[in-house]
Amino acid sequence: MSMPIYHYGVVEKPEATLATGEIKNIDMENLDYKRQIDPARLAHAVRGEGGIVCGMWRGGMFGLATNQVAILSAWAGDKSPMERFATALDGDDAAVVDQDEYAATVRPDAPEPITQGGFHVIRWIRMRRADVAEYTQLCLETWPAFEATAACRCYGVFQPFGKGDVQKLLMLTWYGSLNNWDVSRGLEPGDKAKWARRSEMELSHWADAGRPIDPEDIG
Repeated sequence: MSMPIYHYGVVEKPEATLATGEIKNIDMENLDYKRQIDPARLAHAVRGEGGIVCGMWRGGMFGLATNQVAILSAWAGDKSPMERFATALDGDDAAVVDQDEYAATVRPDAPEPITQGGFHVIRWIRMRRADVAEYTQLCLETWPAFEATAACRCYGVFQPFGKGDVQKLLMLTWYGSLNNWDVSRGLEPGDKAKWARRSEMELSHWADAGRPIDPEDIG
């Protein structure tokens, strides 16, 4: 696939959805999974419209609600991924409550399936369009030491296609555990100036977090 268009969306089931069905390996996190869209069905529908499912995350951890599922997919062709994603949801009692289309910046080079356990921080970064190239280059330069400190990896930074002066980038980072996230807060002395410059360019940022859905549950 050349120059894919990435689509990030949050799919929500009505809060009144009846919690029916079997819970396997019941624990505190999966009690409300039955109020979420069937991930295998959603993945199958996206693939049927020509999309590649990169990863899916269940709500209920931080930011995303228990009746929500987030999905990152990649698409080729002239037709808008938003249109094809909407077609994939036809006939399902669910709605897209947040979505946009993106181009990958310095990562990933090509759509990659997300297979690790742990959790992902889904970070939103507002910055001036003119700063994106410098910012993402600094990301490349600071990631090696950052990723060496703990079990963590930045999957990618995605830039929306909007033409406004200020844009909202999507950054997706995997951590093996919350402890790995805490460990990764330290900075290599030689990178501190680069991190400071990154911070200068960020007008604001905030984040959601979710556990990736096991690829076996997506199909």
